[in-house]
Amino acid sequence: MFDVMRNGARRASGLAGAVARTASVGLIGTLMLGNAACAAGLEKNHSEAARAAANLSEYTWYDGGQERRVYLAPQLVADFAGGVKSARPEAREIHARGGAVLYELEGESDLGSLRSTLGARGVDAAVSPVFYDDGAGAGRRRALPGNVVVEFAAERGAETVSAWAEEEGLTILRKLSFGNYYLVQSPAGLASLDLANRLQQSGAVRSAQPNWWTEVVTR
Repeated sequence: MFDVMRNGARRASGLAGAVARTASVGLIGTLMLGNAACAAGLEKNHSEAARAAANLSEYTWYDGGQERRVYLAPQLVADFAGGVKSARPEAREIHARGGAVLYELEGESDLGSLRSTLGARGVDAAVSPVFYDDGAGAGRRRALPGNVVVEFAAERGAETVSAWAEEEGLTILRKLSFGNYYLVQSPAGLASLDLANRLQQSGAVRSAQPNWWTEVVTR
């Protein structure tokens, strides 16, 4: 009788173990499927982000005469005068430092429309597109608050520079405290990038670059 009871107990124990193992395998399988689905989702998101980044518009500027590239962040705008939030209440602030507030807008930022709205309200339209240094849409961000830093040959004095500016229809704001550099007036945004590139390519100056605002990246 005791042998029958022991055999029954072993069968019951074996059945319980089988059930436990089946439940364990089912749980592990569920977790594995869930992890696989999560990984697939992350991979899909990464692929979509990579595809979006690959389509970033590329712009050229010159750093001491050396050609460099930046990449437009289509949904971001930099505000240097404090008017964006009133014109676009839906704008989401993502960064504020160094005189600039960066906003994310719904859809691609239409700076022309934004400037028109600000101008109609009598607000300084000191807004700029935002750029990435990295073509993958990562890394340090930069924007164009206005004005161009121009370097002249050492032998060119203030009078010569003033005559050049008058001939070009430009305004010299001031001479900088280092080298033979001057700050030339221009509006915020792409206008300053275009002016800097035009002056650099003219050959009349040693170098010309936008007066960039750059994000400080903490390491």
